[in-house]
Amino acid sequence: IFSGSVDPSCFALSLSSLDFVMESLLLSVPFLNAGGDVEARLVKEESRVSVGHSVVLSRSAPAGAFPAKLAFRRLFAAAVLVGNSLKKLFSGSQGATVLLQVGSLVPSTWAAVPPHFHVIPRFSGDFSPNNMVYYHLHRLTPRAPGAVLPASLPKELLAESVDRHHGQLLSLCSSSTTSAVEDSSSADLGLGDATSVTRSEGLSASQRHAVNLDGANSHWYFAGYKNNRRTLVAETPQSFISVNLKPLSSGHLLVVPRRPVASLFNLSAEEVEDLADTCCLAVSTLLASRPDPGASLGMELCVQEGLVAGQTVDHVHVHVIPVWAGEAAFLSEPPIAEEEEALRRPPRTVEQMIAEAEGLRLCVGMASVLQADA
Repeated sequence: IFSGSVDPSCFALSLSSLDFVMESLLLSVPFLNAGGDVEARLVKEESRVSVGHSVVLSRSAPAGAFPAKLAFRRLFAAAVLVGNSLKKLFSGSQGATVLLQVGSLVPSTWAAVPPHFHVIPRFSGDFSPNNMVYYHLHRLTPRAPGAVLPASLPKELLAESVDRHHGQLLSLCSSSTTSAVEDSSSADLGLGDATSVTRSEGLSASQRHAVNLDGANSHWYFAGYKNNRRTLVAETPQSFISVNLKPLSSGHLLVVPRRPVASLFNLSAEEVEDLADTCCLAVSTLLASRPDPGASLGMELCVQEGLVAGQTVDHVHVHVIPVWAGEAAFLSEPPIAEEEEALRRPPRTVEQMIAEAEGLRLCVGMASVLQADA
């Protein structure tokens, strides 16, 4: 469903042309190769936006397409492990920007590369304003002078760091059901302690993701903030999908783990898997919400890991930002103007958020069925 839902036609390349594009941007030898369809490479010095800038890519989906559910699960898990390794190897790193961009409406030099996450270690003072990192990624422009950054790491050190978790990564990334990783050690993954999960066997796809709106569950919590439960679009065993208080575009969603963990790298393996699956559900819900089912739709998924990367709430969350035709201007605005506009933009009322959530909840049932077939 995903590969046919985002128009990749303008990215059609022969294999040789694709390899040429990749070799012009990335080091030729991956430091991670998981199962043949997920790999991670360091970005070449002339193309990177910061030291340690790595790309985790999927070989199982064409450029411009959002990966199917299981492929995205493997891709997301690999991005988490790469980010965790980079954070440990760069002693001065205070966070990371983890970003996936797909679709013909996203103005990115990386559009010809198969679906991928940028994983960028962040350091104090590296970009000013903070969202300058996205500006450079969109244009592949050299990073402006800023903080003094550490020297690059040889890919062999990265490979060694990731390899310590490689067995668990393959267990998580190759599983077709959650049961395949229930016995895996999250400590070996470096992702914290596993938490219990309430299974919902015997329910239909739409029932599993329905928001519980009974009187005893009138609120949900994002870090310490109490929110009206009617602002939720869907929920899964370990995660919520919520509309956003100050959206960048129509349908800007947040995917939030139930457990209030500040860092992406402190989630359990089971939570990472559920978070990835819930991101897929958020994307498919937005696709199902299009008035014209054939309309092109770009998509950005972003995790701001740490205050230096722009995280302002100590509860990890994934921004799922649709890029609709006619609404892509925010991706090309100068960063300072964009940041100032974001500060000026008033938060929405609870009533406005509830109205949007109610409309999207109507699409969750269809999205769940389509996703189950992916």
